[in-house]
Amino acid sequence: FFFFQAEDGIRDAQESRGLGDVYKRQGIAILINQLKGSQYAEVKQFCAIGLRKNISTFSEKSYTNLWPKLQQQTQHLVKLSLIEAVQIESSPRVRHLICDAMSELAGSLFNEEVAQQRRGPEAWPEILPTIFQFYQSGQPTLIESSLKIMTQLFGYAINDFVKYSSDLHTIFATSLTNADDHIKVAAIEAFGSFVSILEPKECKPFEDLISPITVSYTHL
Repeated sequence: FFFFQAEDGIRDAQESRGLGDVYKRQGIAILINQLKGSQYAEVKQFCAIGLRKNISTFSEKSYTNLWPKLQQQTQHLVKLSLIEAVQIESSPRVRHLICDAMSELAGSLFNEEVAQQRRGPEAWPEILPTIFQFYQSGQPTLIESSLKIMTQLFGYAINDFVKYSSDLHTIFATSLTNADDHIKVAAIEAFGSFVSILEPKECKPFEDLISPITVSYTHL
């Protein structure tokens, strides 16, 4: 997005920054529209990256997190649009970038410090049910997407997933026997992300997956 600087004799720095935020917020809507509507994969890649960097608390300091400045209606639109976009996207590269954006937004909202400072409309309680629905859909691209999102989201919200440990064990085990290699790879990545964050005693129920992971990995 453009960074607006004060212009000598036209507007002061505070006014210029305020105008910049207005254009950036309008830019969010443009990125969403192009992410779902453009026919060019390169444009959609740019939009997915631009969205992620401007609605996340984990982006580089050179980016402004616009999420708190968005109206509740716009926040809701962004969430719905990301969920819709990942379901209809045919390009694996674009789909993975959308998963990245979903993960970072959800991670930002789940982050304890953010949750303490900003409650209510910023929450995204639908994200975990959506992830599990993606997996249960039976569609290979959505199964892979659910695992991709989990891989990153574990690092932001492990406590929200621990209570689903039994379900996750089933998901990992089933994915490792899937005929689709992309799903196997995504499952291995998700499993590694999950157990690397758990306490040692919490990893014990997952020890039986080490052998299937080794077998799957050697056959990729």
